[in-house]
Amino acid sequence: MPNSNSEKLQEPKLQEANKLKTKTRAIFSIIWRLIFAIAIIAGAIYLAFDMVSNKPEPPKRQARERSFTVEIITPQMGEYSPFVNAYGEIIAAKTFDVRAQVSGEALSVSKNLVVGGFLSKGEQILQIDPFDYEGAVRDARAALSDAQLQLTITKEQLSLEEINLDVARQQYEIGKNDLERAILLKKSGSLTEKDLENSQFLLSQREQTLEQRKSSLIMQQTAIERQKNTISRLQWSLDKAKHALENTRILSPFDAVVISKNVEQGRLVTNNEVAAKLYEQKNLEVSFTLSDSQYGYLLQSGLIGREVNVVWDIEPTPIKIDGIITRIGAQIMAASGGVEVFASLNGKELDKLKPGTFVEVAVAGIIYKNSYKLPETAIYEDNHIYLAQDGRMKRVDIELLSRSGQDVIISADIGKKSRVITTRLAQAGDGLKITIEGEEPQADKAEQDSKVEHK
Repeated sequence: MPNSNSEKLQEPKLQEANKLKTKTRAIFSIIWRLIFAIAIIAGAIYLAFDMVSNKPEPPKRQARERSFTVEIITPQMGEYSPFVNAYGEIIAAKTFDVRAQVSGEALSVSKNLVVGGFLSKGEQILQIDPFDYEGAVRDARAALSDAQLQLTITKEQLSLEEINLDVARQQYEIGKNDLERAILLKKSGSLTEKDLENSQFLLSQREQTLEQRKSSLIMQQTAIERQKNTISRLQWSLDKAKHALENTRILSPFDAVVISKNVEQGRLVTNNEVAAKLYEQKNLEVSFTLSDSQYGYLLQSGLIGREVNVVWDIEPTPIKIDGIITRIGAQIMAASGGVEVFASLNGKELDKLKPGTFVEVAVAGIIYKNSYKLPETAIYEDNHIYLAQDGRMKRVDIELLSRSGQDVIISADIGKKSRVITTRLAQAGDGLKITIEGEEPQADKAEQDSKVEHK
């Protein structure tokens, strides 16, 4: 029993001793692992330091100069003109109201007489019933024919009166001579007083007959003039009737486009009624407004006859057409404060434009002789450009004459074959190294000397 109790008391102590030994071993194991890891790291650091310290020095290289890629152009000296830009509207220079000059039923209407339809010059637009007008022509022609016949009769009567007048004049002369002889015979006593009186009476009768013939002749001549006036009046009536008959056919006065239509087949058309409205297809203008400053600038060298370029910006291909300024508005535009200008248009694509089209207008400005035209990107501070010369930028001072859209017109001494840099560079400066796009890079003299020394 005593031994059994003693053993029971020693068992907890033994267990605690064993736990203490286990912990001690674990601690020593961790310490040795740490020492081993530190030794490995230290060895690696030593080896790395040794490798770095014993590394051979690399060959020294000179710093390379940066080169910038640029685009260039070779400008040509010439006469250049900037453009003044404006916006305008296409208008019809000539419009025409198709009016019926006579009344009647519309027998036929052209199939092309529709809004937007095209009518060729001389094409029949409308036919009005000609029946009454054909009858009027026949009546006028018949009346004229009768008057001409009556004139012929009157002229024959005049000829007869002229013959009768000649006979009467001859008889009067004979009677006059007989009277003179009778007077001489009476004085000599060979003729009685009664015979003398008979001769005098006969001469008096013949004189009256002569005066009557003269009067009849004058009346016939007057009748002829009157008949001629009648014929002239009847001829005018015939011409008027013919004109009215012709007006039953209404023709297109020019190559035209139909703006509006107000007539149908079978409908009664009244005199002076507007049957349709047309505009001349090949006679279009552009109307645009210039500001006071633009007007003053262009007026320096004359405005009439100046060329304009018109663009209708539609997809996929804009329509471009040229024109010439023909006239200036009669007064200043109160609403816009500018001057209205008109230019006539011409070209193959004129028939593609329509009145009312909104277009862009560019007016040729003052011509600058012995000048250059460059992209605006080539200009720095409005007073200098850069040339590409021996792989570097070279500054050249210039005089800015005018701007034209995205281009500028300058005056400068740059030579015929000089190459102007058009690429905008923030680092731009005299002597900056460049490479021209599309060309092999050029090695300048300094680089070549450096390569030789290095070798």
